[in-house]
Amino acid sequence: MSQPYPKPRIPWWVFLTISIVAALFIFGGNSTIKQGVVKEISTTELYKTIENGSVKTILIDPQTLKVSGELKDGSKFHTTVSDVGDLEKHAIKHGVEVKTESVGGFSWWNIVPYILFIGLFLWLFVGVGSQGKSMKNQVGGFLNSRSRFVAEKHNITFADVAGCDEAKEEVAEIIDFLKRPQVYLEKGAKIPRGILLAGLPGTGKTLMARALSGEAGVAMIECSASEFIEMFVGVGSARVRDLFAKAREAVPCVIFIDELDAIGKSRGYATVSHDEREQTLNELLVQMDGFKENEGIVVIGATNRADVLDDALIRPGRFDRKVFLNLPDVKGREAILKVHIRKRKVPMAEGVDLVELAKLTPFLSGADLENIVNEAAVQSVRGNHKKVTTQDFKEAIDRFLYGPQKKSRVVIENERQIAAYHEAGHAVVGRYMEGADPIQKITIIPRGEAAGVTFFLPEHERSILPKKYLLARLAILMGGRVGEMLKFNDESSGAFSDFYHATNIAKSMVCGWGMSEKIGKISINEHSNQTKEISAEIKKLTDEAYEKANEIVKQHIPEWEAIAQSLLEKETLNKEEVEKIFKTTI
Repeated sequence: MSQPYPKPRIPWWVFLTISIVAALFIFGGNSTIKQGVVKEISTTELYKTIENGSVKTILIDPQTLKVSGELKDGSKFHTTVSDVGDLEKHAIKHGVEVKTESVGGFSWWNIVPYILFIGLFLWLFVGVGSQGKSMKNQVGGFLNSRSRFVAEKHNITFADVAGCDEAKEEVAEIIDFLKRPQVYLEKGAKIPRGILLAGLPGTGKTLMARALSGEAGVAMIECSASEFIEMFVGVGSARVRDLFAKAREAVPCVIFIDELDAIGKSRGYATVSHDEREQTLNELLVQMDGFKENEGIVVIGATNRADVLDDALIRPGRFDRKVFLNLPDVKGREAILKVHIRKRKVPMAEGVDLVELAKLTPFLSGADLENIVNEAAVQSVRGNHKKVTTQDFKEAIDRFLYGPQKKSRVVIENERQIAAYHEAGHAVVGRYMEGADPIQKITIIPRGEAAGVTFFLPEHERSILPKKYLLARLAILMGGRVGEMLKFNDESSGAFSDFYHATNIAKSMVCGWGMSEKIGKISINEHSNQTKEISAEIKKLTDEAYEKANEIVKQHIPEWEAIAQSLLEKETLNKEEVEKIFKTTI
């Protein structure tokens, strides 16, 4: 038997738009007499104005006796008269253009908005189509999830996660509980209701949640906190209820809420109250309290801003356990590269040293490294290589950190010389400044916004930055401007990035790390009432760094000149070539 064609469901926003338009017609009117009125005048004043020749046109409505018009100076007026016939004769006598328009009478156009408005209410309250859906059913999809919350199983496991072994250990108990709940129940243990994954963007929070679900072999409902926020108060809380209802249907289940701070921000943190967000947060708190202990539901929240979350949300009993995912160290980066190479089935050339590549990528996240693996594969295709080589990876790293080479860019000789002596200044200061990282490579091939780059590679991972190291960084950054001034006795815009980073380092030293004798061993806001003192201390640090860099370059003019000339000849120098220049130059 043939099925009837389903009647199309018209989106709620279409009817909302039609309602607004109809209301504007009904309550705003469509009379042209109401348009452009700026001044109301008396009948006597109107007759006098016509007599003195100031009126350009008048518009008369014979039914309402209303008159509007325009003067010759462009201004508009309106009034009401007792005899429109006499006014019309008087106006024509004095050469005024007269128009007549009636807004009364019957017109289909006038009643169309009323028909639309009544039809909308009938549709909402009575129903549409053969099934007669009620208003609740029709708009329910707007208030609830619209089936966006779907419990799915993932085949991702801890084998797909690298560089965060400590985090894996933290969530291992939750996985074991979801696999063997009875063992914990017999001992009177309860599993955490919620786990908060905190870390910088790209550190693998979403991947960790999926791996937890995959290892435990349970379904996972994945959503973003921003999905709960709407302009209408109450919509978010309804969606939260729907989310937990779906989770109870799929027990045992993991709920993953990404970007939790979108709804979980502290209620005393914002300067302006946001009723919808606060109601949504309250509903989330209620729901997390509502499901029973050991019910088989675990909520995982992820955020880059754990510091702004509401205390009621992260207290024990809700998000009991906090797991921090940090940037991977060199071993972690090597493991992450292996994972992405394996998953993408990247054909590797002989001699590719992942340990070396991991050392070339300090402070990069797992997402950054995945991007580099992909970029290396693209570079291999671009170079028509059979397999991905070490050079492909190094070019991918350079492109990620500094942008692609601008080979087509025409660089005038003067700019090349400025870039060469600028980068040579960085190199000399970095070579002789105590506490500095060793030089990895120097190039004057433009990349991104930079005319040249000097790469410094840390010998080991740093989680603590000594003041000696920070002062060395400041001096190195100032070395570029020193090189320009010594060679050309002129300044250029090429030092913009150097000054930007130097200022940020100095600001952190003064405001956050207590490395200013005048400000003291405190952490303060840069916008406090000590702004002038803070600026003075930042300037003092950068000025001293510039003087130190100037002193070092002047003491090593031969090496500085040799590096600059080699750059002008070769454009790029690796660490061995740079070190050879320092050793052989007298």
